[in-house]
Amino acid sequence: MDSGKLLRSASALVGSTVSGQHLLEIKGYSHIKEVIPSTNYIVSRRFRVGGHGWCIRYYPNGIYSGWSEYIAVTLYLDGSVNQGVRAHFSFTVLNQAGEPMPASWNYYNVGYTFTSWDWEGPRTFIRKATLEGSGPLHDNCFTIRCDLTVIMPPEAKGVDTESPPPPPPPSPAVSVPPSDLIRHLGGLLATGDGADVTFEVDGKTFLAHTSVVASRSPVLRADLFGAVGKKKRNGVIADSAGAVVRIDNMEARDFEALLHFMYTDSLPEMKGGGDAVAMLPDLVAAANRYKMERLRLVCEDKLCGYVNVRTVAAMLAFAGEHHCHGLQKKCLRLLDDPANLREIVETEGLEHLAKSGTESGQHLLEINGYSSIKDAVSTGNCVQSRHFHVGGHDWYIRYYPNGFNSNVSDCISIYLVLDGHDYFYGGPIVRAELTLSLLDQEREPVTSYIYSHGLQIFDGYGRYRGSPRFIQKAVLERSEYVRDNRFTIRCDITVMKNPEAKDVEDTGGRRVTLPPSDLARHLGGLLATGVGADVTFEVDGKTFLAHRNVLAARSPVFHQELFSLTEKGNAATGGAGVIIRVDDMEAQDFEALLHFMYTDSLPEIKGGDAVAMLPDLVAAANRYKMERLRLVCEDKLCEYVTVRTVAAMLAFAGEHQCPELEKKCLQLLEDPANLRNIVETEGLEHLTKSYPFAMSTTGGSRRPPLRSASAVVAGTESGQHLLKTEGYSRVRDAIPNGGEIKSRSFRAGGHSWYIGYYPSGSNSDSTDYISIFLQLDENVENGVKAEYKFSLLDRAGKPSYSRSGKGATFFRDDGWGFRRFIKREQLEKSEYLKDDCFTIMCEFTVFMEVQTEDIDVVVAATPPPPPPTPVPPPPPKVVVPPSDLHRHLGGLLATGEGADVAFEVNGKTFVAHRWVLAAWSPVFREKLFGGLGKESATTNGVVDDMEAQDFEALLRYMYTDSLPEMKGGEEAAMLPDLVAAANRYKIERLRLVCEQKLCKYVNGRTVVAMLAFAEEHHCNGLKEN
Repeated sequence: MDSGKLLRSASALVGSTVSGQHLLEIKGYSHIKEVIPSTNYIVSRRFRVGGHGWCIRYYPNGIYSGWSEYIAVTLYLDGSVNQGVRAHFSFTVLNQAGEPMPASWNYYNVGYTFTSWDWEGPRTFIRKATLEGSGPLHDNCFTIRCDLTVIMPPEAKGVDTESPPPPPPPSPAVSVPPSDLIRHLGGLLATGDGADVTFEVDGKTFLAHTSVVASRSPVLRADLFGAVGKKKRNGVIADSAGAVVRIDNMEARDFEALLHFMYTDSLPEMKGGGDAVAMLPDLVAAANRYKMERLRLVCEDKLCGYVNVRTVAAMLAFAGEHHCHGLQKKCLRLLDDPANLREIVETEGLEHLAKSGTESGQHLLEINGYSSIKDAVSTGNCVQSRHFHVGGHDWYIRYYPNGFNSNVSDCISIYLVLDGHDYFYGGPIVRAELTLSLLDQEREPVTSYIYSHGLQIFDGYGRYRGSPRFIQKAVLERSEYVRDNRFTIRCDITVMKNPEAKDVEDTGGRRVTLPPSDLARHLGGLLATGVGADVTFEVDGKTFLAHRNVLAARSPVFHQELFSLTEKGNAATGGAGVIIRVDDMEAQDFEALLHFMYTDSLPEIKGGDAVAMLPDLVAAANRYKMERLRLVCEDKLCEYVTVRTVAAMLAFAGEHQCPELEKKCLQLLEDPANLRNIVETEGLEHLTKSYPFAMSTTGGSRRPPLRSASAVVAGTESGQHLLKTEGYSRVRDAIPNGGEIKSRSFRAGGHSWYIGYYPSGSNSDSTDYISIFLQLDENVENGVKAEYKFSLLDRAGKPSYSRSGKGATFFRDDGWGFRRFIKREQLEKSEYLKDDCFTIMCEFTVFMEVQTEDIDVVVAATPPPPPPTPVPPPPPKVVVPPSDLHRHLGGLLATGEGADVAFEVNGKTFVAHRWVLAAWSPVFREKLFGGLGKESATTNGVVDDMEAQDFEALLRYMYTDSLPEMKGGEEAAMLPDLVAAANRYKIERLRLVCEQKLCKYVNGRTVVAMLAFAEEHHCNGLKEN
């Protein structure tokens, strides 16, 4: 390499902020205050800002018992972080119009560093008396707004040394998921659906699909489609039907890995280094034999990871024999180290070494966002530049914005670091000359800040060198070298190179340069040539050849049509295979659909054609249940939303459930100028009916963006119960003092209640009175809060004499009411007693459990300074729903469709599917398929040692990964049986789920039995609990 060449590189440390806003609406303020005691809090819904999860804690009666007259709120970092998260935040009370209250109502925090699961906020935010007597509290509700700005960690970015970096590309309108072509084909291999060729390898058979195999290997394509009768080529023997192919000179596990790569473009996981070192050379040979270049490069790259002093000689010989140039370079690079050479002096190939030389390089480190980085990174901590390569070694720069240690905390420290050395085991000694310079605005070194460190030695014990007092921060901040909150440092390095392998050049850290996946290109070639096609489509007078296996893998609708035992009405069989007529698509649309199925991308479509074709493809994607195609087309359609097309696009988006296209259209309509331009279009009526807000005005400001919001809700449930006493005098004479008569039980607020009536008083202090109490008729753990009122009804049935109570907490048989409700003498002389009868009405309000819920709120006001609130990044455009696999399997269990095994349990029959049970439980797999993987002839089984309800719960878990809903007593009785079943059928996760649920039933009465059960069934978590 020319020693006079100067290698230039640069990187920038960029400080940035991310802002967000969350509204916390308190619904039922007074009820929440009654239910939640002092020092306890309610948590808002979780929201994300700056890559972290946050929530708000609301303390309705104070954060400490001594401050119960205040409301407190705190911001909580909900997660673990490696280093502190610096943030500015504020809490603002909003009035009824959604506008901020005066400053005395608000709280501002100009900077706090959150650690893992940390919180901060005003302990005395608002006096409850002030809130209750003022405007923000309306209908027992008020709103708090939290504005949050997170200072992001400085990021090292590559910088073009010749020109400024280009602006980042705009975010896509629709978040299109990654390609699922590989997943679909991998599923096809795993299930064997539609397999039409069998490979026999080393006594083992493998099912495959000729179309996929032929598309991946030109050698196998010739063998499968080019032979007539029996023909042997490259060790492959195929019969005339093409149904069985024998591979004579490969091991079964190697061929299995080869098939896996053909279908998924990746190798299967290999255990340990031993298996990989043994298998990878065989796969390289197979790749050369079947002309699969990318497989060869993938294996070669993995082999580079196993090059060491013990293997280098064999690896070097193998690389030369099989033309593995990347592996050869890796071996020769290992020989650069003299210590390695001394260990392998007897190996071959040492004559390739050359003498050492020198190489120079230069790296620019741009500090972008100097003040933000200084605030975010503490003394002793650093930010690293991007890696750069000089002299056959990787380097990077450490920038300490607040000094290397406390002795230099008033300075900036800069160090050059040799990457890849270990402190204890070291590495080759590297000698280099180092100069660090501060650059002015013309990118020239500042004379007073050039630090030439001369020749330095970098090794395992001293792998970094630099300037701890590069420049004082105060001096830098007053200088002209910082402009727009940025400045630049230059590192010049000249490396004295150690002896290295001749002609071995750096590849940027990668051992072998891997080309991108060629799976889509191979399948696209198969579509273009039609080789091995076994289905023909007739569309709009044009025919298209295709391959059942590919179509079935990509679309569940095609899978049903092509592999169903019942032929469809529009399918016929001809000499070339199945012929299917498609009547409701144009030929160009179907051609694009096929192209996407084979390549996972759309063909090139010109502007006008795209507007015409993309809606048809969205409809086709919905018809054939190809979700990714729909999202790709929706994303492209967003590019064509204009004033002329918006009405039609909006109507289409509503009809075909394209939410992001709809949002794109509505964003365009937010501009009054655009509205005025489309008032005469055909879609005006549609806009007016479906989106009236868009047509409500042609002037004014844009609609404010939606922010995240949640509500704290204290629900209540009210009711009344009438207690009619007939034969008052007889009851009075029959029931002594302290004697109680209970009413019928009634329910309210999710609990059971009754009224306790004491006709002669409840104790000795109330012998002349009637006593009356509301009582809870069930066990509760934390008590139930309620308000109550007892009234005597007059002859018209209206309440007259009343007494009420508030803020009571009820437990079982713990009554609240009145020992001296009314004197018997007074009652007997009143109008309430008629014909020796009277009626008491009990009115009550039960406070339900406090909950938080998500709400959509349009924020009208901008956050007040400080802190500044930049426009937050847009939320994800497409929300991908959670996996519905368990729902689908649960439906299969519920319907029993396709069931092939029945179980008789305690007189009850359950139908199921062998493959689901075998996938979950190795015990079921052995019983249902036997030791050799073949189906057992038995289709019915009798389970003698389980209850029917336990077996039903076990089946549900295997199909849905969740247990059925069980009530308290039923759950406590069933869970131990399910733990035993989980151990019997070796379903570990079920055992842990049941063990976790059992922990909540551990109390003073059950602890002994639970401990014995935990010992017997090895439930360590239950035992510790």
